[in-house]
Order: sequence, then structure tokens, then C-alpha cells
Amino acid sequence: MKKALLFSGLLLAVNVLFAQWTTSGTKVYLTDTTDYVGIGTTTPGFPLQVAGLIGGSGIITKPSTAGGYAAWFQGPAGGDANAIFQGNVSPGTADQAWWISGSGNYLYIGGSGGVEPSKGAINIDGNGHVGIGTLNTSSYNLNVDGTAVFDGITVKSFSGNNPKSTPWADYVFDKDYQLPSLDSLADYIKSNKHLPGIPTTEEVKKDGIDVAATEAKLLEKIEQLTLYTIELQKQIDALKAEKSPTTH
Repeated sequence: MKKALLFSGLLLAVNVLFAQWTTSGTKVYLTDTTDYVGIGTTTPGFPLQVAGLIGGSGIITKPSTAGGYAAWFQGPAGGDANAIFQGNVSPGTADQAWWISGSGNYLYIGGSGGVEPSKGAINIDGNGHVGIGTLNTSSYNLNVDGTAVFDGITVKSFSGNNPKSTPWADYVFDKDYQLPSLDSLADYIKSNKHLPGIPTTEEVKKDGIDVAATEAKLLEKIEQLTLYTIELQKQIDALKAEKSPTTH
């Protein structure tokens, strides 16, 4: 009799224990075929799948194999994947919710508010182009919608002194350089309304300016102007010498 009671007790304990995993009346389920655990779902597709929110003081993930991913954020079918970081205020305060959102072909970083923002402070498209304050990068690696301040900026490329390979203007001082005459320069300005080699107003409105190429061209004009000034000073000195009285 004691053995029968003991067996019945063990059987009841097993049923109670595994009821937590298998019955539909609880929130935790263990599938029979894969040993996947679902919390709030009876059809987990991962070793652990939670249908709902997870609360905790911190979560640490680690890839199981070399080259694996440490964490994967996946949105619902047809929806975006979002990570929301709450500021040190009451939970759910809209203006202190900061978003990282995977939306379509973009990664939004730094949007804020109570709902998913239409863009972030930083937006990266599928080609790795970055837009700051804008989604439209116009195929540039970086496009900033607004002003930017730098403590310093250097423009260079391995194909030359700048991305368009415009050489630095010291060639103006080469002994074989042909300095345009002032008459030809005056004729060009009269016909074209701008200096040779300098983009027109219409071109700048359409394409903007290449900073390095423009700097090189402006230096060219400064060096040409320096040579004109030196030549003019020689002519002035010669005239002074002609007008000065002959010393006996």
C-alpha cells in the first residue's frame, strides 16, 4: 500500500511539473520535437522565444560560434525592428524615448518621441551612405542637412591633392609658366563674366563647389595676381628711373 501511494505521489508530482511546460493554461511551453521554450507562445522558433516584453536590469548576449551574431532584433511580420532607450524619467515618457530603428532600407539612429520616428539624427542606407538629419544622401558617402562646425578639416586623396586631382597652384611660379596677358584676361572676363577656371554662379547653384579644387584655383589666381603685381612694380620703377634727373 505504501509503495502504491509513493508511486501515485511521484506520478502526480511529474504531472504537475510538466504541466507547466505543456498545458495551454499556463504561459510557459516546451515543444516536444525541438525542446524550444516559448513564453507566451506555443510555437517558439528559437531556443527561447518571448511573445511580449522582457524586463530586467541588464541583458548580455554571446555568440555560440565564431562568426555568429550576439543579438538579433527582428520586427513583427511587415513591421520594423526597434530598440528604444528610456531616459531617467517615468516609464513611457515620450520625449525621453530614444530610438534605433531598422526601417526598410535604412538604419535610423537617434530619433526620439513616443512613436517610431520617420528618420533619425543619423540615417544609414543599405549602401552605407550616411545622412545626418536627412534620408537623402544623393549617393554621397555623407550628406548633412544643415550646418556643420569643425575644429579642423583636411581634404586629400591618393589620386592627387584633392578628389578631382586639381594640382596645387605652385606651378604658376615655374619658370616655363605662361602668365596670361592682362589684355586676354580682360577680354575673357568681358565675354564670360567670371575668371578662367572658376565655376559660374549657375554651376555652383547646381553642383555646389569642390572645396579642395576651389582652394587650388583660388590660390592660382592669387599667385597670378602676385606676378602681375611684381611686373607692374617693375614698370613703375622703370618709369621713375626715366623721369629722374641725370646726375653729373
